[in-house]
Amino acid sequence: MAELNYGDVQRAVQDATRNLRDLMGRIVSRADRLNGIEQQLAIIRGEIEDVRGQIGALSRNVGAMHMPSYPWQHGGEASGHLAKIPQLCHEVTALDRRLQVIERYLAVISEYLYGSQKPPSEES
Repeated sequence: MAELNYGDVQRAVQDATRNLRDLMGRIVSRADRLNGIEQQLAIIRGEIEDVRGQIGALSRNVGAMHMPSYPWQHGGEASGHLAKIPQLCHEVTALDRRLQVIERYLAVISEYLYGSQKPPSEES
């Protein structure tokens, strides 16, 4: 077995130090990216809640159009408002379905990031 001289030991220590520094840099970089993703998820969840509120308002407005007190008819024919109700209902339903898909994607991303744990912002 060959003996190591001082220069060999010094190079090995320098290599190990450099590798450790590189590893720490990668860890910090990944932590920064994770924090960015967490912030984006929080923003997206807030936007989803806003859209959910808008969908609720649309549903209530469409429902109000069904009320008998609304002036539906002019001269025995349905007004333009009545004709638009099925389309509005379809659009509200489509928005809600898209929102559900986005929420599922967010759940998958959260599961990927945190496993079975909740994100730090959602822990109580």
